Amino acid sequence: MKIDRRIFAFLVVSFLSSFGDTLLVLALPMGIGQETGNISVALIAWFVPSIAMVISSYFSRAIKNRRESERIDYGMLLLAIAVCEVGFGIGVFMTDSYELTILLIIGFVFLYALAKEGISRLIYNVSIYKFFCSDQHYANLSGKKAGLDIAAGLLGVVGAAYLVGTGDWRLALIIDAATFVFLATLIIFVGRDSQSEDTNEPNCEQGLETITEAQVAHAKWIAIGFPVLHAVNALYAYFQPLIVEKADIMPAEQSLLFLALMRLPSMVGGLYFNRLIAHIAVHRIVVICPMIYITASVLFVMMPSTGTMLLTMFAGGLNIAIYMPAFVNILNDLPRNETIEVNKIVLRSIGYFQGSACLVSMYLYSSGELPSFSVVGAMVIYLMLGVLPAGAVSAHLNRRNSRIPRQSPHQA
Repeated sequence: MKIDRRIFAFLVVSFLSSFGDTLLVLALPMGIGQETGNISVALIAWFVPSIAMVISSYFSRAIKNRRESERIDYGMLLLAIAVCEVGFGIGVFMTDSYELTILLIIGFVFLYALAKEGISRLIYNVSIYKFFCSDQHYANLSGKKAGLDIAAGLLGVVGAAYLVGTGDWRLALIIDAATFVFLATLIIFVGRDSQSEDTNEPNCEQGLETITEAQVAHAKWIAIGFPVLHAVNALYAYFQPLIVEKADIMPAEQSLLFLALMRLPSMVGGLYFNRLIAHIAVHRIVVICPMIYITASVLFVMMPSTGTMLLTMFAGGLNIAIYMPAFVNILNDLPRNETIEVNKIVLRSIGYFQGSACLVSMYLYSSGELPSFSVVGAMVIYLMLGVLPAGAVSAHLNRRNSRIPRQSPHQA
């Protein structure tokens, strides 16, 4: 794939956006947790996005009807949210009231999740690559972006560790909002409307393109894995540095640096994702990566130590650099409207899984001791519940196929 100016600009701005995201999602809960000394309070930063994701899933019908303006819609959404976030960020700096600070942070996190974790996941996280490259380079660009996300994460982790250590974690709110502006500007003024094959084939939008059994099976694995991963993260990983510090393994800031270092090896998998999927099919990746991560998570929760901590961090890097591009490539193979429908089910499930897991964690970690068996038990329950969104996705896609009139050999 030749990296032209548009692709280069996209990779640079995506790098900055990922840096801002990492800075926010680490510095905000860690900063709140350290100032209050309460893990349950830090979980607010993850419970609020769950509500936003459930609400976002109800925008699917409106987004389906705005195919032609998809790129501009996404850019304007990011720009509008960024302006609001800057206002909330300034408010956090200006107030000395603890209660008002928490309320402003809740508002900020809700808007962030609505744009980046909610509405974007319905289709924009899949189609954004098409604004900057052709279909034949989709897998390559999505892999390179995921690889750079690891590098951006390293910088973000270092920045978060510094901000938390100095007590300036509130700066993460303003920095992340600024990266929204950069990304929105790039999408609106540099991106180009998607010219993928299904854009010019009205039959796809009329529901006349059959979805294969293999595509249904692959979508089911996504519907199982992605919500379960979010639930597992909400049970320990989102506040792992606080757990590490409480278990006397190492200070929270130091564990953040290890988090960045252990994710670096997986960056290679992202940068060479196109070569990787020549040997391992994307549908195998979306099965293998969650299994590795959940196994590592169980080991850490049962036996918190430097070794098990590093294992979870490495497995988490695989999810970012390899699992995510495999995820979007599977969805990209579906017709646009079906991608939105699958994402609607997955997004709603993530909201319910992550939100309820946050409440479970608030209860389990409210005592003085770190829980173990109860957390693993919760992980097992969420793993079993994963069959619900998978069943919903399978039922929808099969029902959609059943509405397609069968063609005779002469018609075909």
